[in-house]
Formats: sequence, structure tokens, C-alpha cells
Amino acid sequence: MSTCQSYQKYRLIDPNETKSYCSIEAVLLDIRSGLIVKSIVSTEEYSIKKSTSDTNFYETIKKAELKAVAKALGNVANKIVSFLKVVPNM
Repeated sequence: MSTCQSYQKYRLIDPNETKSYCSIEAVLLDIRSGLIVKSIVSTEEYSIKKSTSDTNFYETIKKAELKAVAKALGNVANKIVSFLKVVPNM
């Protein structure tokens, strides 16, 4: 599950800047027993300024959200890999 919030309150300082906070929640499930083995939540932020290649400010907001989601997904993936390395094989 992922959620994102974008904030443009910084538009008072710079009218072309936005910041996004995105959270990713992942659950590792043992399908044999149906038990949740590991639950991981990662929240990341990303700030960006509107570039000349952006068609409008909405595109800039979406870019910030995608970058924050990518960072959070990377953190979740690393935590899952680290967890699986220490779990004994069955």
C-alpha cells in the first residue's frame, strides 16, 4: 500500500517548488501458514522545482511523488532482502 501527500506551502517562498511525502507499507506473508512474517513501513520525502520541460505545475507535483515513492520502495526492498538473509532456510 502506498500513500502520498504533496505540499505547496513553499510556494510562498518559491512559486515553482513542491514537496511530497510518500509512505510505502509492505507485508511479507508466509503462504504455508498464513502468518505475517514481517511488516515494513518506509516514509520518504522529495522536493523539486518546476523545470522548463514540465508542461504545468501538476506534472512537477507528480514527479516529486514518483521520486519519493521510488525512494521508499528502495528502502522497503533493502529491508526485505536484509531480513531474508538472516532467516534460516527451511
